[in-house]
Amino acid sequence: MNQYELAVVIKPTLSEDEVKVVVDRVKTRVGELGGEIDGVNVWGKRRLAYVIRKQTEGIYVFLNFRLSPDAVKEMVRFIHLNEEIIRHIVVKEEKKVTPVSQEPQSSAQTSAVTEEKNEEPAVTAVPGTTSGDGSANPQ
Repeated sequence: MNQYELAVVIKPTLSEDEVKVVVDRVKTRVGELGGEIDGVNVWGKRRLAYVIRKQTEGIYVFLNFRLSPDAVKEMVRFIHLNEEIIRHIVVKEEKKVTPVSQEPQSSAQTSAVTEEKNEEPAVTAVPGTTSGDGSANPQ
């Protein structure tokens, strides 16, 4: 199962109880499809950046859940059929990669690396972009 985040914009004309019903239906559907809800975040009514289905405001709700990739297609179909949801997006959350721990280096290797870092990099100037003293001069 993969980790997903679902963002939905619900019609602003719904009451708090009706919004809870819509969210509960989505949560129930995730459970029916074999997924697990990790969190629900209701932002409330916000102004939209542009008019969607003749609405200038919407109620924002974010759901974090785990679900199989095949079941996500069914989840999106379910959301399309829900008339209270005016916009949605499902985003797969990538797993965070932890850096591989490096083994300690010997003192000889460490000093060689330090010497390489202390050297100044060679700078090649593009003709017509240097001043008389040889330093780079952006134009």
